[in-house]
Order: sequence, then C-alpha cells, then structure tokens
Amino acid sequence: DDAALRAELRQRITAAADAARALGGYQLHFATKLVGELPLPATLTLAWPELPLGIRGTSAERAELLRASLPSETESTVVPYPHLAVVRTTQLRASVFEEGGETLSTPHFDVTYWVSPEGEERVAVFAFTSPMVDLQAELLELFDAIISTVTLRSGRADEHRRRESAAAETA
Repeated sequence: DDAALRAELRQRITAAADAARALGGYQLHFATKLVGELPLPATLTLAWPELPLGIRGTSAERAELLRASLPSETESTVVPYPHLAVVRTTQLRASVFEEGGETLSTPHFDVTYWVSPEGEERVAVFAFTSPMVDLQAELLELFDAIISTVTLRSGRADEHRRRESAAAETA
C-alpha cells in the first residue's frame, strides 16, 4: 500500500533527522540504492561531539581509551587502521510509529564508529543505520570499507562550531 510506504519513509527520515540532531550531527546523508537497481536504504550522520577525552598515544592505545569511555553495556569492537583510532558499536533496534491508528514497527541495524585521528584529541562519530537487518555482515563490510577511506583534517570540527556560533548570533 503506497500510503503505508510513504508513512514509513516519512518516519525513517524524521527518525534519522532526530537521531542526527541528538548526536549533534552536522552532516546527514541518505542512500536508497548502492548500484543500479540494488536497493540499499541507509543513512549516515557525522558528528563531532564534545567529549571530555584527552586521547594521545598510538592508534591502538587511543582506540582502547575510546572503547573504555563507552558505556559498559555497549558491545564494541576495536577496528584496526594505521592512522585512526576506531571503535565500532552495533545495535539492532525496532523503530515504532503510528499510521492511521495502526502501530507499525521497522527493524534497524545501527553501526556507529567512534574515530580519533592521529594527533587530535577529539572524536568524530559516524553513525550508519539501515533497515536491511538480514544483511548485517554485508553492511558491516560496506561500512568498514567506507570508514577505511576516512581522512579527517585538523580543525574541521572547530570550523563547523565557529560557523554554528556565527549563525546563532545572527539569528
């Protein structure tokens, strides 16, 4: 039914925007297809949260510090990269919403990467989500491949915060 599909899409977009806002995200990306007609709905939010961490040392040492700073009930994995400290968390969850008096539920697979570049004392968060819960292994492989290409430039988060402050002052 088209109305139910539109309602589900509207709910997914709203939920992605709400999650991005809660994370302090400043970039939100949507994908509906990967190649050709292969459907692969997913979102990616990038955030630079204010975390009270002074992270120094090797990539492995910084990754372990990041991992230790996450809540103990969070299942996390250190993902080894040469110049990035990366900790990955995964979660299966259900998104529940109402449409036409009916309660609907959509499963989601969330994968969050906590990334600390070499020489930086801050953390970038890359939060992926997809309703394709049956493809968890494939999604992890895809998302890991995306993270392996990440290059974080010094000062990017500071530049974003300056722009946000300037926008807030003019509003």
